[in-house]
Amino acid sequence: MGTLLGLAALLAAAMFAERFPVPVEGADAGGVSLLYVFVVATTVLYGWEAGALLAAIGTLTQFLQHRQAIRVIYNASVFGGAAALAGLSIQWLDTQTVGGLVLAVGIASFVDYWVNLLLITLVVAAHSRRSFTLLVRTNTVGTVIPFALMASASLILVVLWQRSAILAAALVGPLLAISLYQRSTYRALRAMRLALTDPLTGLGNHRHFHERLQRELVAAEEANGFLSLCLVDLDDFKHVNDVHGHPAGDRSSVGGRSANAAGR
Repeated sequence: MGTLLGLAALLAAAMFAERFPVPVEGADAGGVSLLYVFVVATTVLYGWEAGALLAAIGTLTQFLQHRQAIRVIYNASVFGGAAALAGLSIQWLDTQTVGGLVLAVGIASFVDYWVNLLLITLVVAAHSRRSFTLLVRTNTVGTVIPFALMASASLILVVLWQRSAILAAALVGPLLAISLYQRSTYRALRAMRLALTDPLTGLGNHRHFHERLQRELVAAEEANGFLSLCLVDLDDFKHVNDVHGHPAGDRSSVGGRSANAAGR
C-alpha cells in the first residue's frame, strides 16, 4: 500500500511538472520539463516498469496544452521507452550502497536524456527539413546544463525518498524556485531580443546596428586597427509582395537572412 501511495505522489508531481515546462534559450523542443527529475528518481527507486509508466502517463498532461494527439502519443512513447531503457541499464547495480546509488542515477540520467533528445530531435528535423546533426548540437548546447542540474536533483530526491517521503517533499521548494527563476530569465532575454531584432528575419534592427557599430568602433580604436563597414541595398521587395504575395516576401526575407548567415 505504501508503494502505491508513493508512486501516486510521484505521478502527481510529475504531471504537474509536465504541465508547466521550463523554457530554455537555444532549444528547439519548446523547453524542458521537470518531469525528468521524477522519472529518473522513480526508475531508480521502483524499477524500469514504474519509471516507464510514470513517464508515459505524465506526458499525457500535454493534452492540456492543446497539442496534437499524434504528437502527445509520440512523446509519451519516447519518454516511456527512454525511462524503460534507463531502468534496464542499471539493473545490475546495487543501489543500497552510496557508490552504486550515485552510479545508478548517473547512468539512468544519461540514458534517459540522450534517448529523449535524439528521438525528439529526429522528428523535429524531419518535420522542419533541417539538419539532424545541427539540431542535435543546438539542442544539446541548450539543454545539457539544465538536465545535468535536474539529474542532481533526482539524486537528492532519491536519497530523501529512501529516508522518508515526507522529507522528499522539501525538494519541491528548490525545484519551484529554479523553474520560476528560469522563466523570469527567459522572458527577460526574449524581451531584449525583441527590442534589438526584427521579429520576421531575426536580424538586428536599427537600434542594434548602432549599438554594435559603437562597440566595434571602440574595439578598433583600442586595437589601433581599422574597421570596414559594408552597406547592401536590396531593391524591389515591395514588388515581390505585390506580385507574389506577402508570404513569398516573408520567405525571401528569411532566405536573405540564411544567405547572410552562410556568408559570415
